[in-house]
Amino acid sequence: MNKKQEQYFTNQPTSAHDLHTINFNFAGRELIFKTDAGVFSKLRVDFGTKVLLETIHSHFQELPDGKILDLGTGYGPVGISLKV
Repeated sequence: MNKKQEQYFTNQPTSAHDLHTINFNFAGRELIFKTDAGVFSKLRVDFGTKVLLETIHSHFQELPDGKILDLGTGYGPVGISLKV
Protein backbone atom coordinates (compact mmCIF):
# COMPACT_ATOMS: atom_id res chain seq x y z
CA MET A 1 0.00 0.00 0.00
CA ASN A 2 1.50 3.32 -1.07
CA LYS A 3 -0.46 6.03 0.72
CA LYS A 4 0.39 9.57 -0.37
CA GLN A 5 1.23 11.94 2.49
CA GLU A 6 0.57 15.62 1.85
CA GLN A 7 1.49 18.72 3.82
CA TYR A 8 -0.90 21.51 4.76
CA PHE A 9 0.75 23.80 2.18
CA THR A 10 0.21 21.48 -0.82
CA ASN A 11 -1.29 23.55 -3.66
CA GLN A 12 -4.10 21.15 -4.51
CA PRO A 13 -4.37 18.53 -1.77
CA THR A 14 -6.20 15.33 -2.55
CA SER A 15 -6.16 13.82 0.94
CA ALA A 16 -9.32 13.75 3.03
CA HIS A 17 -9.82 16.26 5.82
CA ASP A 18 -9.08 15.06 9.34
CA LEU A 19 -10.30 17.96 11.47
CA HIS A 20 -9.41 18.19 15.17
CA THR A 21 -9.79 20.74 17.94
CA ILE A 22 -7.02 21.21 20.50
CA ASN A 23 -7.71 22.92 23.83
CA PHE A 24 -4.45 24.24 25.27
CA ASN A 25 -3.94 26.11 28.54
CA PHE A 26 -1.03 28.52 28.44
CA ALA A 27 -0.20 31.30 30.91
CA GLY A 28 -3.65 31.09 32.47
CA ARG A 29 -5.51 31.30 29.15
CA GLU A 30 -7.45 28.60 27.37
CA LEU A 31 -6.51 28.57 23.69
CA ILE A 32 -8.38 26.62 21.03
CA PHE A 33 -6.64 25.47 17.87
CA LYS A 34 -8.23 23.85 14.81
CA THR A 35 -6.07 21.41 12.85
CA ASP A 36 -6.46 19.27 9.75
CA ALA A 37 -4.70 16.49 7.87
CA GLY A 38 -1.02 17.01 7.06
CA VAL A 39 -0.19 19.19 10.08
CA PHE A 40 2.45 18.09 12.60
CA SER A 41 1.04 17.10 16.00
CA LYS A 42 -2.56 17.65 14.97
CA LEU A 43 -3.97 15.95 18.09
CA ARG A 44 -2.13 17.91 20.80
CA VAL A 45 0.49 20.58 21.39
CA ASP A 46 3.62 18.42 21.41
CA PHE A 47 6.04 18.16 24.35
CA GLY A 48 8.86 20.13 22.66
CA THR A 49 6.53 23.04 21.86
CA LYS A 50 5.24 23.08 25.45
CA VAL A 51 8.82 23.20 26.80
CA LEU A 52 9.74 25.99 24.36
CA LEU A 53 6.67 28.06 25.32
CA GLU A 54 7.18 27.57 29.06
CA THR A 55 10.84 28.57 28.76
CA ILE A 56 10.09 31.68 26.72
CA HIS A 57 7.26 32.64 29.06
CA SER A 58 9.39 32.27 32.19
CA HIS A 59 12.22 34.35 30.67
CA PHE A 60 10.12 36.79 28.63
CA GLN A 61 11.46 39.88 30.44
CA GLU A 62 15.01 38.87 29.49
CA LEU A 63 14.29 38.81 25.75
CA PRO A 64 15.37 41.79 23.66
CA ASP A 65 12.64 44.11 22.43
CA GLY A 66 11.26 43.32 19.03
CA LYS A 67 8.99 41.03 17.14
CA ILE A 68 8.93 37.24 17.21
CA LEU A 69 8.59 35.45 13.87
CA ASP A 70 6.62 32.21 13.80
CA LEU A 71 7.10 31.02 10.23
CA GLY A 72 6.09 27.66 8.81
CA THR A 73 5.28 26.06 12.14
CA GLY A 74 2.01 24.32 11.34
CA TYR A 75 -1.16 25.58 12.97
CA GLY A 76 0.64 28.32 14.95
CA PRO A 77 0.68 27.36 18.65
CA VAL A 78 3.95 29.23 19.28
CA GLY A 79 3.02 32.55 17.68
CA ILE A 80 -0.55 32.55 18.95
CA SER A 81 0.39 31.54 22.50
CA LEU A 82 3.05 34.23 22.76
CA LYS A 83 0.80 36.92 21.28
CA VAL A 84 -1.92 36.48 23.88
